[in-house]
Amino acid sequence: MKPRRISGGNLIAVCLTAFSIIPDIGIKYATFGFTWTVYRLVVLLSFLFTIIIKGKLYFTRKKLLNKWMAFMAFWSIDGIAFLFIGKYSDFHNGFIEWLSVFNGFITIFVLNNLLRSRQNRRSVIQTIYWILNILLVFGVIESFTGWHWITSAARDIKSGIYEYRSHRFATGLMYNMNDFSAQITCLSCVLVDSRLGKKRVVSLLGVMYINFINDATTCTFAIVVFALFYILILCGGKTSKAYLFRSVFWVLVASMAALLFALGLDFSSRNDFIGATVRQITNAQRSTGSLYRRLLMYKDALTAWLDTGMLGLGPSGFANYFNTHASAANLVNPHAFLLEILVQYGIIVAGCFVYLLAITYKKARKTFDKTSGEFRDQGLMGIAFVFLYVIASFAPSSFIGYSYQWMLIAVVCSQLDFSMEKGGLLYAYICAYWLWLLGPKRRQKLIQE
Repeated sequence: MKPRRISGGNLIAVCLTAFSIIPDIGIKYATFGFTWTVYRLVVLLSFLFTIIIKGKLYFTRKKLLNKWMAFMAFWSIDGIAFLFIGKYSDFHNGFIEWLSVFNGFITIFVLNNLLRSRQNRRSVIQTIYWILNILLVFGVIESFTGWHWITSAARDIKSGIYEYRSHRFATGLMYNMNDFSAQITCLSCVLVDSRLGKKRVVSLLGVMYINFINDATTCTFAIVVFALFYILILCGGKTSKAYLFRSVFWVLVASMAALLFALGLDFSSRNDFIGATVRQITNAQRSTGSLYRRLLMYKDALTAWLDTGMLGLGPSGFANYFNTHASAANLVNPHAFLLEILVQYGIIVAGCFVYLLAITYKKARKTFDKTSGEFRDQGLMGIAFVFLYVIASFAPSSFIGYSYQWMLIAVVCSQLDFSMEKGGLLYAYICAYWLWLLGPKRRQKLIQE
């Protein structure tokens, strides 16, 4: 069997994907006050090599990925302008945050030109899958040994979790537990690919285990919501059998909930997802706990945003504003990605971002409903990504600096762009063949109708 030839474009796509997931592994080099991480260096080299290798660069307005690329370019221009005119923007921190957005644009630009090959797309999906599993293994080892990587808050004496470093939790290559759980939850969208077989079930259990020991209720909630959406909405389609199954499911759920409520059981002492959820809601009702503090922060953040005329505080403006105007929540980070974009960059950028997420979901759903096999999996991956990304992004204190999100957007959208193209063609061939089987008279009658 002839070995598969690895192209330069394939190698660049895989490297950029890998270092988008592990952007900072503790190797840094400073020049003139600017810190070069491995990810930033790989982004720059990938951009240069893409221009040199590809020669011809692609941009088609109808492609979903190109819409994201145009938006990221606009966001970068808007961000650099607000960096200079924003009242609460700190130039150094603001530039670092802006650079995250600009690197996102470069990442999407590079992958837009490299993922036009099916082989490259498959290589990238496999890269995400295997790195996810390596991170899970590392996380399990962390939880049992108490040893953490140098980037972890458990190694930072100034962090709030330093004194709890001996407890069972995992931070992976990220700073704290919520960051790591959000990362593996977002990456787990690749697990819907049926070609991964039974191995993906083990990986999903690993994700759920890490979320459990990290007490990452939001990330667990994201997976549960997607699972319910798949079972109750996507699975079975619109057949009468599917509607019957859903009806029976909800009747059983409602009956069980009513029975448990009648028994007056207290779930707040449970050490699982249900117990954590009940405790958060109960504490919020008592005006205490992290959920209550987050709600206070959301309220104060929206007030600050309205005070800017809905134009935003500027890059890094969120922390600067609440360091000056303390919130009742005693927090200085948004703890909600969509709110972070809205408050710092204004209604236009946030509105475009939400719109692109909506059309990504719409295209993913169309792909899932109208194609089959590999293309159907790609549509399901797109749906999973939107659900997991939107919900899990509420877990970390700040989300805008995480590079893996831009890579995932590029991979998901490139899959959808090409699956709808080929899937639609396959669908047309099937319809044409079916009409041919009907015979000339039936075909003519159907066309007239």
